[in-house]
Amino acid sequence: MKTKWANIENTIKRDLQDIYNHVKNLAPQNSKYVSVDNGKFVNYIYVDGKRTYTNTNTLYSSVKIKERASGSGKNMTSVVYVDSADVPYYEKAVLNPNIRYAKHYGRSEYGSRRYSNSVEMIKPNRNYLYYLQAKNYINSTIKKYNGRTYKISDSIEVFKW
Repeated sequence: MKTKWANIENTIKRDLQDIYNHVKNLAPQNSKYVSVDNGKFVNYIYVDGKRTYTNTNTLYSSVKIKERASGSGKNMTSVVYVDSADVPYYEKAVLNPNIRYAKHYGRSEYGSRRYSNSVEMIKPNRNYLYYLQAKNYINSTIKKYNGRTYKISDSIEVFKW
């Protein structure tokens, strides 16, 4: 059965958008920080002495999709990526399997600030390479195109740029 190129292209673009949405939805969002400050549970953590509140959605917002054409428009590349430039703490928040923090003066400090009475601790990073959870979904989407042949009804004129 023959189909128009625009229909095939739209199907591929829709699948790419689904991959993007899947990865983006894996990113931490609406997180709830729970920390202790002077013996009370609070909804912020200390990073280098400053309070950092929940629900910043920085990691979620840093997932992006980009399309670019090459070869005089004959090739299209679509990239889903995490823009680490949008996340100043990206290396610590995503690339390290553990988080190092300190307890001092009745609170936890996630930055680099330490005092003489600081006790350093390590805990597993719940955001460690979170986007790798999309691997199976992406592979199954790509597999449905492997070895597939399309017959198109469009004229060759459609493909001239």
